[in-house]
Amino acid sequence: MLKYCSEIDHSDEFCIEHHQHLLANKLTAS
Repeated sequence: MLKYCSEIDHSDEFCIEHHQHLLANKLTAS
């Protein structure tokens, strides 16, 4: 289960991976 983390909470590896996927989606969507 991938938990959602706020942008200011980067201590969790799952949070970091989640935000990396979001950034990748933004890059590929444009």
